[in-house]
Amino acid sequence: MEPLRIKLNLHELTELRNYVRVAERIAHNPQAREELIVLAEFSLKLEVMYIRASRKTDKGKSYHYQIPVSVSRILHRRFQQEDISQELQMVLCGIDYELTKRGLKPNPIKPELF
Repeated sequence: MEPLRIKLNLHELTELRNYVRVAERIAHNPQAREELIVLAEFSLKLEVMYIRASRKTDKGKSYHYQIPVSVSRILHRRFQQEDISQELQMVLCGIDYELTKRGLKPNPIKPELF
C-alpha cells in the first residue's frame, strides 16, 4: 500500500515527533501493545524527516511527508481517543482527510448490547 502524503509545518511535525518518542519509550516494556512497537519502529524515519525539516530556511512553510498507512491508522485512532494539542489536531485532520479520500478510514466501533 502506498503511504499517505500529509502536509505538515515544522511545529506540527515537532509535536508528532514528540508523541512518537513517548510511544517509543513505552514500547521498550515487554508488556507494550503492538501498536506502540509499530510507532517505535517509525520513530527513526520520523526523526530523519524532522532533521531535514529543521534545516530548511522557511520554517513556517508546510511540506508533504509520507506516513505509512499502518502508522496513520494507529495515530488516527489514538488521537481521537486522547486529549491532544492544536498541532496534533491539525495532524489528525490531515490523516483523516487522506484516509477518507482513499476509503481506508476505519468505521467507529459500535457498542454491543448483551
